[in-house]
Formats: sequence, structure tokens, C-alpha cells
Amino acid sequence: MNISIVTLFEKLKREYNAIINYSIVNPVEITDIEFITKDFNPEKEEILYIGKASQLNGFKENLKGSFILVEDEYLEDKLNQGNYIMVNKEEEIFELWNYIKNIVVKQIYISNPATSLLNSLAQGKGLKYLLQIGAESLNNPIILIDGEFSVLASSTNKEIKDSLWKENIEMGYCSYEFIAAVKKLKSVKESPLTIEPYKVICDESSINKFVSKILIGGKVVAYLLLLQEDGEVLEEHLNIFKVLNSAITEELKSNATYKNIKGVKYENLLLDLLEGKIAEEAVALERMKSAECNFSEEMYVLLLDISTYALNVKDKNLKASIEEAFIGAKSIYYKDDIIILLNKNSKHQSLEQLLENFLPFLKRKNLPMAVSSRASKLIEVKDRYFEAKNTMYYAKKLHKEGLLFKYKDFRFYDLLSHVEGDLVRYCNESLLKLRQFDKDNSTEYSKTLKIYLENNQNINLTANKLFIHRNTLSYRITKIKELLEMDFMNGEQVFNILYTFKILEYLEEV
Repeated sequence: MNISIVTLFEKLKREYNAIINYSIVNPVEITDIEFITKDFNPEKEEILYIGKASQLNGFKENLKGSFILVEDEYLEDKLNQGNYIMVNKEEEIFELWNYIKNIVVKQIYISNPATSLLNSLAQGKGLKYLLQIGAESLNNPIILIDGEFSVLASSTNKEIKDSLWKENIEMGYCSYEFIAAVKKLKSVKESPLTIEPYKVICDESSINKFVSKILIGGKVVAYLLLLQEDGEVLEEHLNIFKVLNSAITEELKSNATYKNIKGVKYENLLLDLLEGKIAEEAVALERMKSAECNFSEEMYVLLLDISTYALNVKDKNLKASIEEAFIGAKSIYYKDDIIILLNKNSKHQSLEQLLENFLPFLKRKNLPMAVSSRASKLIEVKDRYFEAKNTMYYAKKLHKEGLLFKYKDFRFYDLLSHVEGDLVRYCNESLLKLRQFDKDNSTEYSKTLKIYLENNQNINLTANKLFIHRNTLSYRITKIKELLEMDFMNGEQVFNILYTFKILEYLEEV
């Protein structure tokens, strides 16, 4: 559908107060719209060009064509042979674009020109302004969250009806329950590592969401969300959505305010420590003072695994519950887990006592937690994080029971992961022969021996765990001693057997 430049300019003149001047020299039919870029070269008079007057600065006099321009520079002498409208507000450009788009074209061709316009409008105005433009153009609200699910900005010119997102925006971050649920969605798990928008549907909300990843340096640093609150989202809308992504990416790259993309100083500090971005302890201590927090020389990294966490409708804010249970601690969502830096400054309570106090909370929430070894310096936090991460990994792979797992109990498995070559060569040969005897004779001597040694050779405890009579156990132990030809009172021999059991467990499960 074409429209006469006369009809279009007359309509715009009546409906937009920001228009300060216009002229029609050649009454052509407008068939398309393009944005002015560095490579701009007006060859067709039926194309309507949109941009800033200053972008025409390098061109010769008497430009032909049709233009809508922000008058940031006086250039009307160059436009004596063309059609033009001058506006005095940059904000009006996108309103005009929207208006003309609906009249002139059904399909908008998105390319570098559109990105150029968005970037030029964004300079110095920030994310909020870009999101307002995007929401107006797409006729739906837009939200920007960072990679840790904190809300960076949201449009306010389109009403948000989705109750979950209204709550997230009000809090300034997404709840851990919300994050855990989102991470389980198939559409999220299978989403591409590109800016290509993908559709997200969840049971908790009837409103469709379209998500486009903000990528910097090949990494996801933020997510752009389009909530389908009003009308259908068409292909041309998603094209504009990608253009908006490009503009926001440039804004994040150029604006120092968003370099770290986190909301508070404490979280900034913890995030940088986890990423190993602080190499010197003196720098870390200065950052600690700036963040108005104080850590002693006894710190532990706690890792909460929320991959199987189920939302309890009676307690909708896991973050608040964590900070209430772990008094004085702050939590951060990091790489699919919740991380807490525990500062043990109490001389009256041991670490074991503190962790024991956390158990009721873990049981109520059914949350497994891993605990690192001690860190005496802030720059050790990254290594302690990996300890906690590995502890959780081994606890799952080895099918360990319980909810509280400590690195000190898994240190040997961590050591094994760094050993190159065949680990079987480090195993006790007598125990390997005993295991082969079990296979050949359908006995359970190696299992009996493992539980017996793990229970400090206590006959009663071992018999109870194996559900056999103590006399049966005594017979088995005698037989095992004969087969192994070893003395269980010899600490070195017992150690060799126990570490072999751990190697075999590691090889079979991990």
C-alpha cells in the first residue's frame, strides 16, 4: 500500500506538535522507509528517509528525496529540491516511524539502518529510554534482566499484567523459586546461544514471553523479554526486537554503569571474587570496605543446589528465607546455584555447630548444601567455590545420603580427579582378589568388609547395618581375614583397604 507524500505530511503536520517545519517539492508516492546511515545514498524519491539532519552534513547541496529529520543542525538550504519534515524532539522520530510503518508497509525490513537509528537515539539516554522506544514500537512491555536475574530496567509506557513479572520488577530481582522453575523449562534449556528470540510458555502464566539473549564476548550477560500482553506478536515485531537487542548491547558495552551488571556492592564484590577478577588481597579488602561488609579470617563458601527445588506456595521468597536462616549472610545466584559466603566470626560456636543450626532450614526446603574448606583470604573464595561445587557433584554421583555435604569428606575424591592414568594400579591387590572371589562364588565379603571398617570394626553396628546376626558376621570376618591374609589391627593395612574402596567407588560411580 502506497501513500502520497502530500497526504502523509499533512497528516503528520496535524497530529504531531514537534513538527517545526515542512516542505513538499515533488508529490511522490511513498512505498518504503529507510534509515539514514554512513553509507546512505538517496537514489529513489519514493523512499522516505528518517534520521538526524546532521547525518546529511557530508552531502552536496540540493538533496532530492523525502526526509523526516530531527533538526539538530540547520540544513534546509540543502533540501530545496526535496520533501522534508523537521522535528525538534528525538522522541518523536520513533512515534513517526510507528505511525508511518502502519500506513505504508506491512513488512519492515530490518538491517543496519534500523540499528543505526536506535543507537543514535540511545546515545546518552540509557537503557530506560531504549526500552520505552521498544515498548512503544512493539505495543507491549519490555523488561531487561542481567545474567544473574536482577532487573536492570523495564518499560513503563505499556501496562504489565503478568503478576509474576510485576512482583519481580517490584523486588528488583527474580526470586530463587522463579529462577529454579525457569531453568527447568524445555524452551529455556534448548534456547540457542544467539540473539534470536525464542518463545517461553509456563504453567504459572497465560501470557507468552519472547526472550532474546544479550551477548557480549560470546557470553550471555543479560536477557531481553517481550511480554505478549496486547495483540499478536508477528515476525516483523521480532525483527524489531532483535534490533532493540543490538542497541541495548551497544549501550551496555559503552556505558560504564553497566560494566559489572549487578545491583549492589556486596554482590559485585562476591561476583568478582567468584570469577577470580581480584588478584590482590589488598584490593579485595578495599572493595570489602567500600561494600560496607566485614569478613574475618575464617570464611566458607556454601553452595545450595536448587535444581530440584519445588516452590512452596506458603513461602514464596527463598532469598529472604536464606538471609533469615543464615544470619548476617548474603546470597547470590551464580551459575545455576545459590552461593553464600559464610563469615564465621563467633568464637563460641564451631563450624559444625553453625552447620547443625542450618539443618532444619535445609530439611524444610529440601535443599542440599555443600560446604568448602576454610578460606583465610578473600582471594581464596574462587578456589573454595570450586571445592563446594565439586563436593556437590561427588555427593550426587556417589549417591550420598543427607542434605549437608562437606568438602573435607570428599577431598580424597577431588584428589583422584587430578590423578592421570589408570587408578586401578593404585588399588590394594588383596582387596581386588576378594572382589573377584565374590563374583566367582556369589558372596558379599567385600561389602561386609567395607561396612565393618567404616564402622571402626564394631561388630554390633556392622551386623545391624547388614541386617545379619553378629555370629554370622563374626564368621564372615574370620573368612575375610583368611582370604586377605592380613591383620585388621595393622593401621597401614586398614588404610590401604579403605582408600582402595574409595578408588573403586569413584571409578564405578563417577
